[in-house]
Amino acid sequence: LSIGARAATPRQPALPNRIHIEPGKDAEITGYILPGQSVLVLDGPECKEGWVWWDIRNEINKVEGWVAEGDELEYWLIPLN
Repeated sequence: LSIGARAATPRQPALPNRIHIEPGKDAEITGYILPGQSVLVLDGPECKEGWVWWDIRNEINKVEGWVAEGDELEYWLIPLN
């Protein structure tokens, strides 16, 4: 991922990715990215609490905020070509 790139959440497992007001697992949730939805990367990365966070804009509803890229087992944001 990089600033200006587009990414999407995986379709499987069919789980939404939380959009937070700032990086951090306990930060206020401002919205969600549904499975398969795409986002525009605005800023980042920022590392916090063992995760890599990106500032994004949901391309469907235009909600902006920070989302985690993934953990040691899977990615929750997949770069689009």
